[in-house]
Formats: sequence, structure tokens, C-alpha cells
Amino acid sequence: MANLATSLSDGTLVFQIQRLAELPSAAVVVEGRYSDLFKLEHVSGAWLADMLARLHVRYPEVSFVFTDSRRFAEDWTYRFLVAALAEAPYKLE
Repeated sequence: MANLATSLSDGTLVFQIQRLAELPSAAVVVEGRYSDLFKLEHVSGAWLADMLARLHVRYPEVSFVFTDSRRFAEDWTYRFLVAALAEAPYKLE
């Protein structure tokens, strides 16, 4: 969650989302609950939530997924990649 806050604050995430939006399928997986945004000490949770909402509206083709743990993040990511590969316009052989 701290990494998310930092990358939102310094603009790194905005740049990366712009690049991800160019792909046929893209997502940002966050290891933590959405409510954890509001528990951070050094940055306003409301500001972080506003920034995420703006990014999601500006780049609707990039999904933001919050997971409870690394295990769930890995599971979701695996399933997303399998589905994206199945839908890819070309197949890698």
C-alpha cells in the first residue's frame, strides 16, 4: 500500500497507466484492501482515492484490483493472464 501511495504521489503510476492503456488487456493488482488507503499516516487517504478514481475514469481499459493478500493477488493475476492469453488476437507458439 505504501508503494501505491508513493507512486500516486510522485506521478510514477500515472505514467505507467498511460503505457498500460496501450495494451489489449491490463490491470493493476494491489496487495491490500481499498480501505487500507485511508489508514496510511503520511498521505491523505481521500486524496489517494480521488487520484485512483481519476485514473480509472481517464483510463477505463486498465482495471484496478485490490486483494487481501499476496496469495490472492497472485491467484487473480494468474487467472487474468490466462484469460488475456485466451482472448489474444494472436497466439504465441
